[in-house]
Amino acid sequence: MPCDKVSMAHSLEVRMPFLDNDVVAFALGLPSRWKFRDKTEKYLLKQIAVALPPEIARRRKFSLRYSSNGNLVHTLRNWARELLHDSKEPCPFLLHGNIKQALHAPDEPGADQYGCWIAINLQCWWNAYFATP
Repeated sequence: MPCDKVSMAHSLEVRMPFLDNDVVAFALGLPSRWKFRDKTEKYLLKQIAVALPPEIARRRKFSLRYSSNGNLVHTLRNWARELLHDSKEPCPFLLHGNIKQALHAPDEPGADQYGCWIAINLQCWWNAYFATP
């Protein structure tokens, strides 16, 4: 998967991880011998996977996807404008002039739907972890 290669080259994880705090706390508390055994990584996870339906246990990895047809950004346009224009602390990594232009005309040919989606996610992340409450 090209996304994996590019993201790994830059030390980024773009797949959806296990985010539940209880799952993370449980995994961190496990002894190493349960996580890695006989040169097998994720040993316990692989043992547990046998209880899952094969279509889930054996499916390929995939990256977090967005709506490529523009419907999502179009549907959420007002909310996205408010989020990206009116945040108390705009994410400093975003070029807000470009975002304003893309949000005002998301249906025009050449509009950067993917860029809007990335900006929405980045601003939500910024608000959740860095913005002053």
